[in-house]
Amino acid sequence: MVQRWIFGAASMAILWTMLMVAFFEHRVNMNLSEIDNLKEQIAEMKLEKEKMQSDSTDVTPVLQAHTAYIKEMVEEQVADLKSAHTTAMTVHGTHQQERRLGGFHKSSATNARGVGCLEITAAAEFPMNSDSCSNSLPCPPCFIATALSADVDLEIVDCQSARIKSGLSMDASSATHVLELVFINMDAGNTLTIKGCVDTTCASPASTYVLGPLESVIGHCYTAGSSAITFPTARDTTTGLESHCPKGCDSTAPTDLTGSAFTNGLVTATGVTNLNKLGVNGPTSSGSISTAEWDFLASDTNVAALTKFIATSGTMACPKGCDAATPDDSAGSDFTNGMVTASLVSNINALGATTAYNALVKFLATSGTMACPKGCDAAIPDDSAASAFTNGMVTASLVSNINALGATTAYNALVKFLATSGTMACPKGCDDAAPDDSAGSAFTNGMVTTGKVAALNKIGTNSPSGGVDISTTEWDLLAGMTCSASAASSTAGDFTITPAGTFTADTGGGTGTQASVPHGTISVSAIANALSSICTTR
Repeated sequence: MVQRWIFGAASMAILWTMLMVAFFEHRVNMNLSEIDNLKEQIAEMKLEKEKMQSDSTDVTPVLQAHTAYIKEMVEEQVADLKSAHTTAMTVHGTHQQERRLGGFHKSSATNARGVGCLEITAAAEFPMNSDSCSNSLPCPPCFIATALSADVDLEIVDCQSARIKSGLSMDASSATHVLELVFINMDAGNTLTIKGCVDTTCASPASTYVLGPLESVIGHCYTAGSSAITFPTARDTTTGLESHCPKGCDSTAPTDLTGSAFTNGLVTATGVTNLNKLGVNGPTSSGSISTAEWDFLASDTNVAALTKFIATSGTMACPKGCDAATPDDSAGSDFTNGMVTASLVSNINALGATTAYNALVKFLATSGTMACPKGCDAAIPDDSAASAFTNGMVTASLVSNINALGATTAYNALVKFLATSGTMACPKGCDDAAPDDSAGSAFTNGMVTTGKVAALNKIGTNSPSGGVDISTTEWDLLAGMTCSASAASSTAGDFTITPAGTFTADTGGGTGTQASVPHGTISVSAIANALSSICTTR
């Protein structure tokens, strides 16, 4: 009777357990929001199982084996329920869930319950450890760049403490967790740089990954990973090394996924060292090296010669084209500078010697110790070709006098003698009937007394119109004349002029002279034809 009761109880327990497992599985698939209730029911099942184990201590070995089998089945069902619970909590958190296939997410630019992937169109930062990561909710572990206007950064902050649900972080317990993060770049031309950041400043990212256009990648964040996100081909931010390169790239002409050959290819590893050297000392402008140029470089003789041109020790050489007074460059254009004839190098070196240099540098100095070449110490120095200077030096004893002339007072006086306008002056020594020059010799010409200048100006005004000089005789004649206005007659009438004397006159034109020419001057009034004055010789 006891055995039947035990067997019935065990059967009922098995049936009850199976029904409860089926019920819980149905509840998990249909409504994950009841996970917390399932946890309580699982705990009740554990208590029931322990009671069954306690009741079966005195039964026969057969019943004990049967009870062990029931225990194993119950434990398997409980383990499955735990796995389903953990997966649901990790992926969905507290969001309102919909029945969906694995990896089938709803995306939106606005975070909300039921959104599994956040859309971005510009640089963004998401604090994964915050209950208000985006739109006052924890962030889902999926991000998609739908359209970008430039290369941008996506900063994932503190993923090691990401919220599983509001108020519960990955690192809330002693257990360690791994968060799977999905990143998608749907832009066709710009990159998305994913940074794992310790804080919102992200000054030193724990990890960095550049996601190319139209690419996607899955990264993982570990609770003990200091917020670094690991990727399949991530760069080590400490060593700067790539984790690996696809083997398909290890070819002279790799192919893409469709089997089409690359436009470019890889270089044999042994040649990389030499190419790196070319990269250091390569052309400064873009362009390609011709076959002829490569052939030239391929010649050991040419390389040996070129090596001498760039050597800084050992065997060194200079291109023969430089051995000219004015070398040409490779384009045939003359150098601005040239070479010095070998026989003259010793002389130039002598000029560069300390003693010669110290002397020459004094000629260039504008302060400190200055000097003038000794050859300049002559009234008329010679240049280096022995040709006399156009200008010369002043005797040292006369320099003070010249300086005196250059002094302000003397200069201000002398400059008036040169002026053609403004303040002008004439040397006082000129104020003499017969001035002397600076050597004391009398002038050929002299100055006119001030009182006679007005009369001379009148003569200058009424000078002969023929452009001839007045002879001494003519001057004497004018000087001997006397004029009287008292002879004027107030009565109109005829009058007779009797010559006062005669003189010899030049007939002009070089034809001779005429003697006994009468002379005299009569002035006739313009009114009534009256005689107004008469001049006669004395």
